[in-house]
Amino acid sequence: MRDITLGQSQRTNVYVDDLNSMLKNAVIMMVDDEPILMEILQVFLEDEGYENFITIEDSRLAMSNLVKIQPDILLLDLKMPNVNGFEILQQVRKNEILKHLPVIVLTSSSDAETKLKALELGATDFLAKPIDASELALRLRNTLTVKAYLDQLAFYDSLTGLPNRERFLDRLDWALLSAERTQDSVAVIELSIDRFKQVNDSLGPNAGDMLLKQIADRLSGLVRLSDVISHTGRNNLWQNLSRLSGDEFSILLPDGKASEDVAFVAGRLLSSLKEVFSIEGQEVFITGSIGIAVYPEDGKSTDSLIQNSGVATQYAKQKGRDNYQFYSTELNQKAKERLEIESELRHAIEQNEFVVHYQPKVNLSTGLVIGMEALVRWQHPNRGLLSPFHFIEIAEDSGLIPGIGELVMRQACQQHKIWQNKGLDNLQLSVNVSPHQFMEKHIQKTIDAKD
Repeated sequence: MRDITLGQSQRTNVYVDDLNSMLKNAVIMMVDDEPILMEILQVFLEDEGYENFITIEDSRLAMSNLVKIQPDILLLDLKMPNVNGFEILQQVRKNEILKHLPVIVLTSSSDAETKLKALELGATDFLAKPIDASELALRLRNTLTVKAYLDQLAFYDSLTGLPNRERFLDRLDWALLSAERTQDSVAVIELSIDRFKQVNDSLGPNAGDMLLKQIADRLSGLVRLSDVISHTGRNNLWQNLSRLSGDEFSILLPDGKASEDVAFVAGRLLSSLKEVFSIEGQEVFITGSIGIAVYPEDGKSTDSLIQNSGVATQYAKQKGRDNYQFYSTELNQKAKERLEIESELRHAIEQNEFVVHYQPKVNLSTGLVIGMEALVRWQHPNRGLLSPFHFIEIAEDSGLIPGIGELVMRQACQQHKIWQNKGLDNLQLSVNVSPHQFMEKHIQKTIDAKD
């Protein structure tokens, strides 16, 4: 067997812009007990442009290497000692990682029974021995073309063309396995576009999609720039750029000095976003917030790193946006506290736990009270009376502020009516209103309500 450490998630994906590049980067594994045949086919396939060719003579080693390397296609002999091709094919189709792997069966048997059995076990195609090299090249080309198309549908974002969340998680899994063996670090950079919803709301969803495409193009171009490559020593960072969902992008920095490189890359990402975008003649200015989690100190699993980079991203937004933050255990505790407060806020709205206090406005010349300012307080059942400092920001970020604002408006109007009935007709009442409330269509109805 010729050793190779290039895994499916650690190389350029076979779906690229042209077919020749696809063939060049495809990893082909052949399992056969005839080493001379494999050598002949390897020489021919390398002449045809294939560069990654793996041969396995001992069929007992087939499954372990298939799982480890995850080739793009398997050429499988049926009649072998120890473990035959039927058994390998059956194991491949039962394996969660390999179940969709294209398998071209090589067999000297031409009887219908053998072909039918192989088809029932999940063979993709057949080639009869002795192998016609030209026919093999054509079958490979056709099979890989179909695979590339299916990969594009399954693992790539249809809007931006970037790898999607599933592909990113797959690559992160492989990076962590490699880092565990080599004792290296792995960094996850999560980039969230600040106030992207405002672009959608003001310019429309089509403009939002156009902006996401331009952002993806700009980020892809950035990680190909010479200064990024020279600083990090990586010329393949563009392969690790993904669109996770919505307005969230991510970059994976595996191998070696990830913790030292990540701050430089994060800073370059933020700087690139500050340059103006043009959407159908409309200039659009945006910023981004970045959260960073590093293996192993910030997490040793895919889920923990994704979660913790997200925690750091939210903290970056709280710090004023347009900055990057590294994850820490303190951030995680703050995130848990915010989540707890958000949950309690939803309950507080339902239970009407908010009360309004009134601060008088005094005319300094006359000493008379000329108005009142309504100030909301949260009568928390366990923590006592809380000022807005403890909950307003969380309420705005979580979309709960309109509900609280409606309660405050209703209480303030009811109190103002009481004062009017007591003869205080000239007393002005001020109520603070969040910008989020002005975007609510029912705010005027709340103000005009009589009950």
